[in-house]
Amino acid sequence: MTNNRSINDTKSPPNAHLFRQNNGRYYFGLEGHPNLVPFTVPTIKEVLETCKESSKKPPTIYIIFRNPIQNCLRELNFKFERKVVSKISSNLWRRIDPELRTTFENLYQDTSEQWRRGRIIFEFFTPLIELPTNEPSHPVSVPSSSSPSPIEIKPKLSHHEEEMVIGELFGWAYVPGYNRYLQNP
Repeated sequence: MTNNRSINDTKSPPNAHLFRQNNGRYYFGLEGHPNLVPFTVPTIKEVLETCKESSKKPPTIYIIFRNPIQNCLRELNFKFERKVVSKISSNLWRRIDPELRTTFENLYQDTSEQWRRGRIIFEFFTPLIELPTNEPSHPVSVPSSSSPSPIEIKPKLSHHEEEMVIGELFGWAYVPGYNRYLQNP
């Protein structure tokens, strides 16, 4: 028999609390439970390690906040379904102090930026293809007109899409109504 407690079949999940000590550390506890465990804000590296290789988007601020809550619940020997952990996290997120909220918002921004920086070129960037000119600078083999070419060269992105990708790569901001990107200061 395990020591884990499961409260999955209750109607409302227990209220969770974060207590800040004088040293700036936070401790996590559940209402009606005497023990507290340290609540640790993850680093950018720890958050990125939880991402799947195939993920199309960076983790949301909610997921970044929920994972440490889930770890604290495990340390208290509680076992909840993901749905219940989400409810506990959601209720707690609405009540956290502004300083901790700002910490998680900054972590989310930094993590998203780092995630995109590591993936945009390799996964989402389609290299631009030069279209052949009338007078090429190097010899190009031209298939005979009787047999259709198995390869047809077409630009992969529209001009607007190319501008957006280039702007993202170089940190420019797109200004609607203008035909160009403005470089961020």
